[in-house]
Order: sequence, then C-alpha cells, then structure tokens
Amino acid sequence: MSTVPSVHRVGAQDHRLRLDRYVHKVRPDLVRSMIEALLRCGGVQVNGRARDGRHFVKRGDRITLLPQRLAAPQRPEPPAEIARSAHLVAVGKPPGIVTTPSRPGSLLSWVEERFPDRRPGVLHRLDKDTSGVLLFSLSPRGHQAVLQAFRDARIVKIYWALVCGKVRGPGGSIAAPLGRSRSGRVQPVPAGQPARTLYRVRERGAGWTLLEVKPLTGRMHQIRAHLAAQGHPVAGDRRYGQPPGFAPPPRLWLHALSLELPPSAAEQLDMPARISCPLWPDLDEHLGRLKRT
Repeated sequence: MSTVPSVHRVGAQDHRLRLDRYVHKVRPDLVRSMIEALLRCGGVQVNGRARDGRHFVKRGDRITLLPQRLAAPQRPEPPAEIARSAHLVAVGKPPGIVTTPSRPGSLLSWVEERFPDRRPGVLHRLDKDTSGVLLFSLSPRGHQAVLQAFRDARIVKIYWALVCGKVRGPGGSIAAPLGRSRSGRVQPVPAGQPARTLYRVRERGAGWTLLEVKPLTGRMHQIRAHLAAQGHPVAGDRRYGQPPGFAPPPRLWLHALSLELPPSAAEQLDMPARISCPLWPDLDEHLGRLKRT
C-alpha cells in the first residue's frame, strides 16, 4: 500500500457518489477495511474537511487522501496511575483497552501485574473506546465501601461527551428506561431498567455540542443510548450512529472526567474525595480542530 498522499478532483461522472465508494474507485490499492479505517481517523478530506463514508461528493470537490495515517497503527497508550491508597487505586484508562476480563492487554490484568500481592477488584467499567478515570479495589474494605456507595447512588461520575448537532437550552435531564434488543443494542423501552442522565452544555460549534454528562444510574451504554435517543448521538459512535457529513473524530468521543467519593468514604479509605483524569490528548486535539474550523 502506498502511503503517499493523493489529491483527486470529482468529475461529472462521479457526482453524488458516496465518498467511501469514490475512494474505492480512485484508490483500488486500498482494501475496503483500510478505507473504512481511513475514513474513521479523518484521513479522507473533502475540500479540506474530514468526512465520513456516507458523505456524497459533488462535481468539482477536491478529495485528499492521507493513507500515511494507517502506515504505523498505534498501540493503545499505557494506563496511568492517578491516585492510590492501601484500599483503592484510581487509573487513567486509555482508549482501545478493555476493562475486563483478566487477560493480557486488559486494564484489570495491568492492575494485577502492578499489585501482585493484592487481589484487585473491579468496581465499575468503561467501554473499550472510552477513556478516563476508573477505580479498582485493593482490599476487601475498599471493595465493600465503594460498592455500597455505588448502590446508594452516593458516587458522582462526570463525563465529557461531544455530540452531533446543536443541543438546545443550557442542559436537561433524560429519564428513560433502558433495555437490550436482540442485536445487543441498548435503547429506551417501557419495560426496561430505570435510567436517568443529567447533562449540561459546555460549548457549541458548527454542528456539534460539548456536554458535561452526569449519569445518575449505571446502566450499560446509558450515556450513548440516552443521547442517541434524543437525536444527538455521541460523535464517533458506530453502534448508535451519527449523521452523515459529520467530521469523524479519532474514536468514540466520550471521556470519564472525574469521580467523586462520599467525603466519609474518602476519609475512611485515605483517598481524595474528587479524582480527575484530564481530557485524553486525542480528544483534546480533535476538539481544538473543531474550534478552529
């Protein structure tokens, strides 16, 4: 595969052709999986702007392909320890790493290797493509205390999510029971498990909104399913979708920014009451590009 950038001009015969099909036509040396990966990472630009495969090209459009972005696939970044006591460890989870099970390459296995004299316990999870702060227990005392705080809804989790479209108003609340379909997709259903998500608008741009999100319950894919049901899916969410024409981010644009323990539990477990993980560099860079556009 050639990694040399190439520029193409859309002719009359290709007017209104889907971008993924156009790329396949002009670059037959790229297999379909490479084209999909290139589109996901912003390596296909239409008139200088990254587009996804569902975009329809027009006669005269300037298409720039940057296949060098696929030349050296990046390995997931290593996790980072944020805070630790004898009872708990807070870890900054990179994207591309699963939380569990305990197997090579998972976050749990990394914690187990770091603390071979303990039996780390899983207290909550993040999706593979989500970055941010995660807690693991290092003692039975820490495990029980945090699990009880989760059950009592006394732990506050804050996420940042970049969503498609302009969200109206300063913020709001989404209360919709969630259930899983046969395909595995989580969606609002009357007989689902109760779920509630609060959100607040932080910034708006051309076709995007940055939200601060607080899930009050801990259902699987809760944030992604709730926001998608409101017509504002998380950018880069291939499962719950994003509208055609939206400039694709490097991955799912969802980051677990902070976690707050009850003051009494924090004191008991010798941990900070508020544990934060800065916005991951790839999302920070993408947000900067959006602001400049």
